[in-house]
Amino acid sequence: MIVLCSKNQSILNRWKSALNEDDAPVETLSLAELATQLKKLPDIVILHAALPELNTLQNVQNLLRENAATRFLVLADKPDEKTAFQLLRCGGYGYSNTYISAALLTEAVNQIKNGEVWMGKRLTRFLSECLLEDLNNEDTEAVADQAVLQLTHLTPKEKEVAQHVAHGCSNKCIANKLEISERTVKAHLSAIFEKTGIKDRVHLALLMSSHKYE
Repeated sequence: MIVLCSKNQSILNRWKSALNEDDAPVETLSLAELATQLKKLPDIVILHAALPELNTLQNVQNLLRENAATRFLVLADKPDEKTAFQLLRCGGYGYSNTYISAALLTEAVNQIKNGEVWMGKRLTRFLSECLLEDLNNEDTEAVADQAVLQLTHLTPKEKEVAQHVAHGCSNKCIANKLEISERTVKAHLSAIFEKTGIKDRVHLALLMSSHKYE
């Protein structure tokens, strides 16, 4: 089930018209209505960040954290890269402009359905550029270079997991692709983080994208 949430009916109509008729999205006009639908554990929520009840980034982040079982695509009237970074780090599956084209919205939803994170090229570039700064170390470039070096020392299975993370796959998605358990995926990720010194999957994905690691 896909749930759409915006106080603006014309925006809801725009999103709905872009989706496949088989998806039959549920429309909600407020956070209260959305809360009712979230109890049914929808697969995807397309959320308008301009919803009055979500008047701060922290409120949006809390909503995503409290409903981790649901994949959120957050759309904003004036999207910015720093907000995107914060939302992806707290579990968001996508972030873009409220008036995203029908073709791109369909692409985003299909990718999120497959357990992958969706973000536009502009956001991908920004996240790659901010990687070294966000590592928060006195010699960030050296730390990143060391991490890249350690990536080459991963086991074949760890490399596969890291590559899927770079493509935005969730643990469940990786487990299905590699035909292993989610617990095993987590074990591989822990080993990767320990070997490289990278602190989370966001940095792993960005580092691999930034250095075009294969």
